[in-house]
Order: sequence, then C-alpha cells, then structure tokens
Amino acid sequence: MRKLVSLSFIILSLFVLLSCATTVTVNVTRPAKLDLNGAKTISVLPFTPSDYYSASDSSTNIVIVIADFFRMFDRSRPDERRCLNYLHDEIESGLMTSPYVDVISSSAVQAAIKNGSPIPADVYLTGQVVYFDIDDEKEIVKKKVEEEEEDDDDIVSLSSSKSTKYIIEEYYVRHVKMEIKYQVVDSKTNRIVASDKASIRDYSSRYERKSQLPEAYDLLDYELRSLANKILRDIQPYVVRKSIKLMKDKSKMPAIKAADDLAKKGFLKESYESFIKIYRDTNMLVAGYNAAMLLEAQGKLTEAESLMKEVYVLYPESAVLDGLYDIQSEIKQSQRLQNQIQ
Repeated sequence: MRKLVSLSFIILSLFVLLSCATTVTVNVTRPAKLDLNGAKTISVLPFTPSDYYSASDSSTNIVIVIADFFRMFDRSRPDERRCLNYLHDEIESGLMTSPYVDVISSSAVQAAIKNGSPIPADVYLTGQVVYFDIDDEKEIVKKKVEEEEEDDDDIVSLSSSKSTKYIIEEYYVRHVKMEIKYQVVDSKTNRIVASDKASIRDYSSRYERKSQLPEAYDLLDYELRSLANKILRDIQPYVVRKSIKLMKDKSKMPAIKAADDLAKKGFLKESYESFIKIYRDTNMLVAGYNAAMLLEAQGKLTEAESLMKEVYVLYPESAVLDGLYDIQSEIKQSQRLQNQIQ
C-alpha cells in the first residue's frame, strides 16, 4: 500500500510540474494539402453521383471531359443529390472568403463551354461519389416481463407467484455511408493535378416505425460540413492555433521568473529579450531554449533554428532536439506555404 501511495504521489508531482510550464498560443497559417500550381482563380463544378461513377474516371493525370459535369443526372437519388448540392455550396461559399484565390461561378464555366470560349478559371474542383448507400436495419429486441399470478382457490388469495414472459419489440435504424473522390483540374489541359478521397457515415437512433426514420441528408449534415471544411483545407492555406510550451525553470532565479511572467501575459518580444539576455550572460539551458521557442512563436523561424542549434551543442538533450525538430518542421511548412502563395 505504501508503494502505491508513493507512486501516486510521484505521478501527481510530475503532473503538477508539467502543468506549471508556461504555454504560449499563436495563430499559424498552414499550407494547403493539395497544390494548385499557383492558380489565382478557381471554379467549383458539380459533383457526379454514384450511379455515374466509373473507376476509370479518377485515374491520376487523365484528361477530364469538363462538359460531363454539367449533364442532367437523371438517375441520381434525391438524398444523394441533396448531399452533393450542400457540399458544393459549402465549398464554394468557403472559397469566396479566401484571400488566396478568386471564385469563378460554375455557370460562367458552363457558358464558356457552350460558347467555345476559354474557361475563365485557372483550375476547377470537382469530384465523384464512389459509393452511396442507405441501409435500413431492422432490430428485434426481446424484453423480459414479470407478471404476478393469483391462486385459483378463493377470491381472496394470500399467496401469489411471478411468471416470466417475454415480448418482442421491433425497431428500425438507418445507416448512411458516402465515399467521394475529388480532384483539382487544370482548365487549360483538363488534366488532374491533385486529388484526394474521403468517406463519411452516420446512423440514426432507433424508431418504432420505418416511416419515422430521418432523411439521409439530415443524418449526414454534420459530416458533410466537416467534409467541406476538410476539402477547403486541402485546396487553400488555413489558420490553426498552435501551443508552444516553454521549459520550466528549476533555478528559481528572479530574472527567469520575470521573463516567464512576460510570456504568460502575451508579451512575447519582451519575454524573448529577457530570456536571450540571461542566456548570453549565463548560458543557462532554460533561458536559451525558451528564447528560441519565443522566436518561433513570433514567426522568426530562421533565427529560432540557429539559436536552438547553438543550445543543442551545449545541451545535447532530447527536449532540446525535440524543440529543434519542431522549429524545422515549421520552416518546411512555411516554405511550402510561400511557394503556394507565390
């Protein structure tokens, strides 16, 4: 028992120490997953329903017949068509607020096709539903019911017994699944330059009657919104919140505490200046590490990398190496972001 108490105390102490480390949170712009090849204009074309999907249509770098995306898809199911219209509108409206690309309406692209004029968008986004299924599952539930039974002797009975009976209840549950592939296509060559895929699914609660089951679109509403956000992140840079943890000081030096307090209050530049001065004067690990991480938080990645390498020479510890790897990862993502923007 004493060993267990000691172990619990050690774990709690470590948790307290780790939780006391100062963390600064900053906005970081991430590069898009798919490369638009420097495109400045984009159009979102209709998505093809599953009844029209052909596996040969999604091979990488094949030529796409753009007019096919404006056909009347008579065989598409109403539920599926509603999902696709919602997905199209969410992506298009999300792109309209983007500072990186201008959105060209799909109707303008369709008009250009009909008139034989150049397509007014550098690239266009479209996709195909690979699989769409609505499965209404019937569940049979056997429930135990206990009933009291009276004796047959007299009207008034002093004893009774319980007999067990079962009742059968039927319920319906609707399962919906959709798999989709989407591509970014060069409008000049109609060749796929980037592609990805996604799968979404959900199911309903149990209902006593099949007619009570919700529509497939209503079940996938949240998943469709999440999918639209995923596709938007695939094709344009996006902002995330990143937490950067500073190293906890064990020396209790007043100057270190003052620098740390500045970071807690959000004064990153002033905190960095305090930490770097301490590091230059004392070569303390915590001061050098925190100064480098605060440079990263300010977006000064090259300086942060140089300083962290210097710290690692003096203190070749895993924590310092992890910090260096984090900075170098940010540098790679920043370079990719600049290439996409330029």
